[in-house]
Amino acid sequence: MKVLHFKEFLDRYADASLAMCEAIRELSPEGGRLDIEPGRYDFYPQMAREGYYCISNNDQGLKRIAMPLIHARNIVIDGHGAEFHLFGYMMPVVLDHSENILLQNFTVEYDRPFYTEGWIEEANEREITVKIDAERFPYTVRDGEIHFSGYEWDVTGIHSFLEYAPDTRDLVPGTADFYTLGRKILAEELPGGRVRLRLAEGTFPFPMQAGNIAVISHATRNNPGIFGTESRDLRYENVTIHHCEGMAFIHQLCENIRLERCRVVPSEGRMISAAADATHFVNCTGTVELKDCAFFSQLDDATNVHGIYTLVKDIVGNRLYLRYMHFQQEGIPLYRPGDTIRLLKCASMESFGQAQVRKVETINNQVVCVEVDELPRGAAVGDGAENISRMPTQTTITGCTTGRNRARSFLISCTGKVRIEDNDLHPNGAAVWISGDCNYWYESGPVSEVEICNNRIVNTHGGIAGWGRAAIEIVPEIVQRKAYYHGSVTVRGNEFVQQQSEIVHALCVENLLVSDNRIFCEQEDADDSAPIIVAEHCRVQAENNTVNRTAVLVQ
Repeated sequence: MKVLHFKEFLDRYADASLAMCEAIRELSPEGGRLDIEPGRYDFYPQMAREGYYCISNNDQGLKRIAMPLIHARNIVIDGHGAEFHLFGYMMPVVLDHSENILLQNFTVEYDRPFYTEGWIEEANEREITVKIDAERFPYTVRDGEIHFSGYEWDVTGIHSFLEYAPDTRDLVPGTADFYTLGRKILAEELPGGRVRLRLAEGTFPFPMQAGNIAVISHATRNNPGIFGTESRDLRYENVTIHHCEGMAFIHQLCENIRLERCRVVPSEGRMISAAADATHFVNCTGTVELKDCAFFSQLDDATNVHGIYTLVKDIVGNRLYLRYMHFQQEGIPLYRPGDTIRLLKCASMESFGQAQVRKVETINNQVVCVEVDELPRGAAVGDGAENISRMPTQTTITGCTTGRNRARSFLISCTGKVRIEDNDLHPNGAAVWISGDCNYWYESGPVSEVEICNNRIVNTHGGIAGWGRAAIEIVPEIVQRKAYYHGSVTVRGNEFVQQQSEIVHALCVENLLVSDNRIFCEQEDADDSAPIIVAEHCRVQAENNTVNRTAVLVQ
């Protein structure tokens, strides 16, 4: 095996981005190993490789890349504890049409996070006064507007607010997102690094409290952390992402992905890690495995595994004109000859036929023409379509810990077997959310066999409303409830510590088994008759579950 040392390339090229690109170039195409000496390495965008990427659930566009693994094979990159510090708009890692890659033992951080923190000093229904450390979170107030800046970037406007408690570093219980949605926010600079932010019209949907921390979001999802596309056999061991502008680990159309002992956590002194999900897998195949990982303080979910629904816009003979319905799914090469697609009626989410893809023609970024062997009877404009050939056969999440994140722990919408076992989950929403929707996110599909076993799930619903009424939510977005959507879901041997006794809320599940769970309800005066399962249009079996309504200490 060829072995290279990063120091030799840094001696040759003063810029770390260029040095990394050249080191990877020298390893390709035969493969080999790149050893990176311990220490800090600063990556700047000026000499970084650039590529245009459509990244599901993130923003498409030109990306500058610190570690470009493009058409790479049989490569090991060992950081030996190295710290990668990125400046400005750039992505840490891209794996594009690559195979048999191992990345291990390094951390990723940005010099300036793509959000801003401010201590709330005063607050009322229309304005807040925040104290911002301008050295950590550079900003200026100009012409009545607040501008946030970093290395070669300057943005105007506030996307949303979230309120955090300084002692727990978690969301304030009962808080909610406040999206500005184009509403003008007037800014006034006050002495001592203080800024008064006032709504030009309207009021905040919830009262913010002095002494808490306002997390001000002004980022898009332009620069996720580690992005894999159309690659296979990818392994990550002991990789930590402290921050990124989008999702921390995002993979689409990849085969066999394993994360072991990886962490998405903020660095010391910062509230937020990833600006979206910690991990995200879209139309991947083979196996997806998360083992002994930690996902904390990201601005969305810990994990999401799903496919993409497209919508039938026209039918000509055996040709289906399919449109990507969400703007963050456009341009993804979802269909290939030989794949099998499944059609469904969107209102009922009921599938009615399958067909094999013969030919694919991209019309534009939004529309693709798929020629099939035989058009299923009943196919019509407005139906949904999903590629069932591009789904994991096995998804395994074991020994992982989540907490202090804005939303849920694990979102699962995939057809293969799923095992969620021996995890310690502290979400602000549902611990496990099993969905499927042909409405907004267009995330497919129905699960066939999910096992949720021997997990510890603590204090769901501490923060934002709307992220689940129960710890386990099985809630496909179905308008007409005619048939089962999901197959088999087992919830067994878990420990729940929460405010209410309800642990499962389910809709349209063919076989739901809830057994041998221990539920500790923190409300001593809770209703003894309250159900632990609320199900509609499900076949349910419940046995050997116990409820302790004595208040317990959350550890």
